[in-house]
Parts: sequence; C-alpha cells; structure tokens
Amino acid sequence: MTKFDKKAEIILLTGTSGFIGTATLRRLLKNGFNVRALTRDIDNLSSLDCLNSNSLELIGIGDITGGLDWSPIISGVKYVIHLAAHVHITSEKSSNRHSYFDVNRDATLRLARAAANAGVIRFVFLSTVKVHGEQTAERPFSEKSPFCPTDDYASSKAEAEIGLRELSQETGLEVISIRPPLVYGPQVKANFLTLLSLIKRSIPLPLAAVNNRRSMVYLENLVDAVVTCLTHPNAANKAFLVSDGHDISTPDLIQAIAKEMGTSPKLWRIPEYLLIGISSILGKGDTIRRLTSSLQVDSSRIRQILNWRPPYSFEEGIRKTVRWYSTINQ
Repeated sequence: MTKFDKKAEIILLTGTSGFIGTATLRRLLKNGFNVRALTRDIDNLSSLDCLNSNSLELIGIGDITGGLDWSPIISGVKYVIHLAAHVHITSEKSSNRHSYFDVNRDATLRLARAAANAGVIRFVFLSTVKVHGEQTAERPFSEKSPFCPTDDYASSKAEAEIGLRELSQETGLEVISIRPPLVYGPQVKANFLTLLSLIKRSIPLPLAAVNNRRSMVYLENLVDAVVTCLTHPNAANKAFLVSDGHDISTPDLIQAIAKEMGTSPKLWRIPEYLLIGISSILGKGDTIRRLTSSLQVDSSRIRQILNWRPPYSFEEGIRKTVRWYSTINQ
C-alpha cells in the first residue's frame, strides 16, 4: 500500500445513516478526510452537524441490491469503508433470509468487484464476531477460530468474507475484515437500548445468578479501529476482532449502567436453567441465551500488528452512553 494521503484521496463510505455509519462519518470529516458518503435517505441525516463540510459529498442511492451501477459512484475513489448491511433482527423469520444474502453478501461482492475494476486500493468491510458462532466456552474467539455461523445474518457475513478473500487474491484489492462483538454507545438501539430502559425504570431483572463473560466494543473505539485499518500499512488483507478489552458478566454490566444512572438495580436470583426454561416457553429463549451465555473475543492481534489501543475505557463508554440516554429521556 502506498502512503496514505488523506487530503488527496476520496473515501467511499456506505451505511452512512446507520448507528456506526454516522459516527464514522463524523470521525472521518473531523480528521480531514475527503468522504463520498452513501445513504438510502438523505433526509435521515438532516440533523448531523457535519453536512456542510467542504470535504463531504453526500449521495442518496436507495437500494444497493440488484442492478445498481457502481461505476459512477466508485469513480475517483481509492478507499472504501463498507458498513451498509441488513442487520440482525431477532424477531425476523426465516422467510426474510434472502435479504441477508442479497445485501450482506451479494451487494458487498458487487461493490468490491467494481472497486477492484476502478483501481481502489483498500476495502474495509464491517463483519461480525458471529461468523465464529454465538457463544464461547473454554477460550475466546480469535481470528484463527473456524467459521461457525448459526443464523442467516452471520452466514451472509461469513460468505461475504470468503468471497472478498477470493476477490483480493484474484485482483490485488486489499481487503480488511473487522469483526466486532456487541457495539454500544449513544444512539444505540435494539437489546442494549431495551436494557437501558429496564434499568432506568427499576424493572426487576432475574439475572443475578448469571455467571458469564461478554466482550463488547464502545462505538468510538470501533470507529477508531476502522480508521486505523483504513490507513495502517500492516492491515492489508487481514481480519481483526476488536473489543474494549474489558469482558464483563451481565449482572456486572447492569450494575455498571445503574451506577452511572445513580440508581440501584433490582436483580433477582433465579437458577439459570430455570430462567432459560421459562423464557423458552414464553418465546424469549434466544434473548435470554444472549444475556446468560458467554461470548468473548481475543483482540490482541489488532493491538500487536497495528499497535491499536481503544481510546476510551469501558467505564467511559458506559458513562457516555448513559448520559446520551438520559438526555433523550428527560
């Protein structure tokens, strides 16, 4: 990889309006990069404070699947950060499985092929730790752990990674895959937002007996890792697991959040086997399994090869997340 010149090169960013995408866009513009940002709906970004930047070209493209012609979009681009994805939604049924592969695998590989043909140097792909599985037992996942996806979301990401690796070998396009665990931070949605709400409302949670370990990554730490992989010469053609480096049990996570909220959580002690059994009967088995099982990652590779360190501690990440949550619930 030639020396990165952020003033001269154009970075194509997909998934701009998403949770991770908006934070990545802010970081890139703050650091002086030239960004061509793609979004399905420009109106969704109207509240962003960085839209007037002279370094930003914002493009609305709608659906990235099907017959989208990437040629005019990729023209002049030298680096791609591909965040757009059909995300994992636990309530969705298998009838929607094709959406995962259409977006996460097929659209990714079409974009990467167009990038290679256009002379793009480097392609950073946001994957997921779930390509390795849903839980760990004796040891954390590492980049050497085999792929063992358990749902369509993870399978589509794994197949995209395999296809990108083959494309890289064929064309010389530098590909980097980043596999985060649970991402949290301001604007977080889904289960983490629900957990914040339950703790804030002092809803009793039957999780005191859970003895697990979970890796997580604060949003700004993940963004920092993405930017590092974009520019570091040693990142080429590698995959990285990334985390805060602070594994925590579910009860301790609840305690940490409650402390920042200035409240005491109501934790009930129910045997884990009984909790899982009851939740399965109620149709909430998958959610409870995620709260009670362990999922740890070994993020030492990115620290060693790229000399990367998360700029924010776990405590700082939780504090900033809770402060954001408090402002939207005043």
